[in-house]
Amino acid sequence: DVDAEKKIGWSSRLIGKGNAFQSFETQMLILDWGFDYIGLERIRGDIDENNKPALKFAKYFGWNFETPVFDEERGRRVIFVNMTKEDFEPARRKLTKMIYR
Repeated sequence: DVDAEKKIGWSSRLIGKGNAFQSFETQMLILDWGFDYIGLERIRGDIDENNKPALKFAKYFGWNFETPVFDEERGRRVIFVNMTKEDFEPARRKLTKMIYR
C-alpha cells in the first residue's frame, strides 16, 4: 500500500524464505525495491508484540520501533515500525557483506 503523495509505503509483514541468508536477502531486495524502484521515502509496518523472532529480524534491518499499542482492528498489541532509506543503509552494508562474502 503506497501513499503516493507522501511517498510512504506500508509493509504488511516481514518476509522470510528459506534459510537465514535467504530470508535476509529476500527482505533486503524488497526494501531496495521500495526505496529505489518505487521511490518511497519511508516504509511503515507492524509486528505483533509477542513475535520475538520477527522483532529480532527487524532489528537487523534498522527498523525504528514505536511504543507498543493495542490495535483494535487486529485485536492484539503491535509495535509499529518505520524506516527511511538512510535508516536502512548501515544495515544493508553489513548484511551485504554477510550474505555475499
